[in-house]
Amino acid sequence: MKSLRYISFITLIQIIAGCSSTPGPQIISGNYYMTGGSNCESFRYSDDSSVKSIACYTSDGKYTGKIKAMSTSDLQTYAYNKLKEEMANVNEKQKDDASWNTDVYKERNSAYKVSRKTN
Repeated sequence: MKSLRYISFITLIQIIAGCSSTPGPQIISGNYYMTGGSNCESFRYSDDSSVKSIACYTSDGKYTGKIKAMSTSDLQTYAYNKLKEEMANVNEKQKDDASWNTDVYKERNSAYKVSRKTN
């Protein structure tokens, strides 16, 4: 059961990361690394040392440093923050939709009152 939750969690991370052009986790040789963005547009994987890492480069090939693999806790934090951000976007859209609907109702209601008074 625990492995099913882990697989579901990993699938969620892949979906979130795959839908985004901003920096996000990417699976490389069985580990997740935070890639993307201007500091890590391209990378080179190296498992020479005991610490698995990737070397990051800018778009013009300038070395920007090494990034270690993300822990499970890092992935959970990333997923939580992305979901929180998405929920904020949904809530903002709902507020905009509700405001628009209220404005339309007020316009229609005032037009109805005016037409009733003239009749």
